[in-house]
Amino acid sequence: MATLKYAFGITLFLMSLGIFYLTWTNQLQSKEANRLGVPVREGSKWYFIDVNHPRCSEELRHAYRKTNRLFWLTAAALVFMIVVLTWLT
Repeated sequence: MATLKYAFGITLFLMSLGIFYLTWTNQLQSKEANRLGVPVREGSKWYFIDVNHPRCSEELRHAYRKTNRLFWLTAAALVFMIVVLTWLT
């Protein structure tokens, strides 16, 4: 029974670590996109605008905020799993 409990805890930990890694890399890409700007096409010209720029679409802002929330949620889940695994051992 104890082995099953440890296996379950380690599996949850590894899953949360994987999700954290994926959202962390996505968060870094979002910060890079925010720093560089978002490509916008107007006619035949392309230029970059900041995410906070008034011409930036609300959909893009929402996607950036959603990625940010997901990152912190998975970070909290990872810390919670570490606490649970520490408590189990």
